[in-house]
Amino acid sequence: MKKSQKQLGLERQIMKNLEGKSAQAAEILFKEREVQALQDYANIVSIKRLGFNDHGPVHMRKAALNAIIMLDLLTKAGIKLNLEKEGLGTAEDSKVAVLMASLLHDIGMTVSRDKHELISITIALPIIDRVLEQIYPKEHTKRVVIRSLITEGIFGHMATKTIHTLEAGLVLIGDGCDMEN
Repeated sequence: MKKSQKQLGLERQIMKNLEGKSAQAAEILFKEREVQALQDYANIVSIKRLGFNDHGPVHMRKAALNAIIMLDLLTKAGIKLNLEKEGLGTAEDSKVAVLMASLLHDIGMTVSRDKHELISITIALPIIDRVLEQIYPKEHTKRVVIRSLITEGIFGHMATKTIHTLEAGLVLIGDGCDMEN
């Protein structure tokens, strides 16, 4: 499906807040036809079949933009996210995780609202692995850690499961802050 002007505008806004590996992750995900198709279909299921609000590409980009803005505010205030505090990565690595979780958190809506966060993880894992392999080709351990953070962000976005990282909390809040639709 063709991207809407709103979606393209949000992609431009997101890219203004990214550089390095997070910008690379966004570029890959924004070009991924599978991701676009999943996001579009999630919206069809959500709106037409279930009578819910937007859970598609615009919503997932709004959630990502919200989460990235909050992440930047925290890091500018000197607050370290879990990866950095634990010596497992950098703030940039956390940004990759938050971005990817936010852009993939509702793709499970293609199947069901019930437990869609778990379905999202199942559908997202091959995509996550493909993207991380391109961004961190020689860093197996880092890919595993970041994949786990992305998974936690998706798992915890409904606030019904306990989460243990600031990164996952940013995904939850970024999702919850999309109050337009």
